[in-house]
Amino acid sequence: FSQLAGSSFNRGDLMFIAAAIAWAGYSVLLKGRRTAELPVSALFAVVTLSGALLLAPFALWELLSGAPMPQTWTAWGGIGGIVVFSSLLAFSGYQYGVATLGASTTSIFMYLLPPYGVGLAVTILGEPFETFHAIGIITVLAGLVLATAPRRKRPV
Repeated sequence: FSQLAGSSFNRGDLMFIAAAIAWAGYSVLLKGRRTAELPVSALFAVVTLSGALLLAPFALWELLSGAPMPQTWTAWGGIGGIVVFSSLLAFSGYQYGVATLGASTTSIFMYLLPPYGVGLAVTILGEPFETFHAIGIITVLAGLVLATAPRRKRPV
């Protein structure tokens, strides 16, 4: 704690810490008594609508301050991909995982983000697949299997 107290944090560091704490709280609250009776789709709709309402003033401020809107179909297609894959599918899948497996087990699957990133970089951007990518992916998958495998009871 003394090392942490002696550190200096910039605004980005503090925002990252706040985001991590907020994500942890969000994950724990997803499995609470209040949300247990809601179907995943209804809960996702509530979270999505809440997020849209909270972000609307900032979007309006950006629009009124002259921020440029996307001009090409490619740019809008990229935004559509972010909406569908990074938002709708990712968050609804995460909520389903929390409802089914619990927050602690579901959070382990966040370690799949780097392998997904490598896969997308190789397939979409044409990046070369290197040996260290394979080693990293195998390491992540092995850890995921070990962390989620059913535990055997030891004989007494």
